Amino acid sequence: MNKILFKIYLLSFFIGIAQPIWSQSPYYYYKQLGIREGLSQSKVQSVLNDHRGYLWIGTEAGLNCYDRDHLKQYLHQPGDEKTLPSNNITFIAEDSLCNLWVATMGGICLYDRENDNFRTLSNGGKPIYVASYLLVEGGVLLSGSGAIYKYAYATNKLEPLYYAQDPAYYTPFWQMIRFDDENILLNSRWHGIYSFNMRTYELKKIESFTEKNYTCIYLDSYHRLWVSVYGSGLYCYQDDKQIKHFTASNSPLTYDVIHDITERENKLWVATDGGGINIISLDDFSFTNIQQKQDDVHSFPANTIYRLYLDPANNMWAGSIRRGLVGIKGVYACSYQNVPFGNLYGLSNQTINSFFQDDDGMIWVGTDGGGINRFDPASGTFQHYPATKYEKVVSIVEYTPDELLFFSFNKGLFIFHKQTGQIRPFVLIDKNHY
Repeated sequence: MNKILFKIYLLSFFIGIAQPIWSQSPYYYYKQLGIREGLSQSKVQSVLNDHRGYLWIGTEAGLNCYDRDHLKQYLHQPGDEKTLPSNNITFIAEDSLCNLWVATMGGICLYDRENDNFRTLSNGGKPIYVASYLLVEGGVLLSGSGAIYKYAYATNKLEPLYYAQDPAYYTPFWQMIRFDDENILLNSRWHGIYSFNMRTYELKKIESFTEKNYTCIYLDSYHRLWVSVYGSGLYCYQDDKQIKHFTASNSPLTYDVIHDITERENKLWVATDGGGINIISLDDFSFTNIQQKQDDVHSFPANTIYRLYLDPANNMWAGSIRRGLVGIKGVYACSYQNVPFGNLYGLSNQTINSFFQDDDGMIWVGTDGGGINRFDPASGTFQHYPATKYEKVVSIVEYTPDELLFFSFNKGLFIFHKQTGQIRPFVLIDKNHY
């Protein structure tokens, strides 16, 4: 049998027999788009997959459009009013009429697909600064600094719903989420959390939220409010009562600074500033995570994640702070290649001759010149054994609960101790010889 096909067959079989254990830690395929691929900058602040299938990526240094083959950059050009008002992109949105909105630190604009340029919205001849948006019936809500507007489809105009008269209340609202039929929650980050009534246009600060830095708010499908506080982890509220507080010290949460939250398939995806992505079950609050692992070239490529985006095809995208955009797609299998001896994340030799799974679920792999490898399905890691480093292990069977018996090509039979990794020759004694 062809060695590569043999390897694929064996690893596929491993997945089959070990599935009850491995299903606790799903596999993901990662596609990275960074500066090397043509991205204008490595910090991704916003992502959108539009109705045509184009992927729009906003960074601190320009807007990018990915057509699945090429990346095109859009940049501000001084003196050209048909370009972006600024290169610092705060969000990208597509409304129910397929208008594409691009918010920048210099103002908000609409993309003209026919002419491939932009129209900046203005008020009194000045660009309008907007920090967040919410799609609502009949239009789009846009919130700026001390102001909330509605872009009405009926008039194609921006109508002010709330405007602070006192400059002391010119607070930018970085997030808007729908709380119920009438009320919207707004996160001003450094100035607390507010509610806005869509019927009365009344804005109120929620006095029970007294922290100084709210990095993110999110309402899940169970109508539970999740709130992240800078450096203090993640809070969960239900019916105005705190029911959970997860931190890195009291839970499996990997980092206490959280930048973004979204939901996918009854799980909460939580983007952290140094611990990758935490995935929390909304049924039992159990945790899994996706992180970059040292020496594992196939692991998630970043641990500082700024933005999460679930596209219409149910694929998750992670905007990192230093590594560009990472597409995350669940897969049903995982392949392993040869790595330097002693590396935890691969085989010591790419050719597999034999394998054996013991009663503890460990998979023992006999390689063609790299000795015995042990694969732990629970952690997804390998262990290599120096005593067998250059052995061509043709077959492996159980000898005792603590030992394996293996045949090394041209050398004979050996006993391998699973705990110590030591080997000794297996001696056959012919009693009839005496």
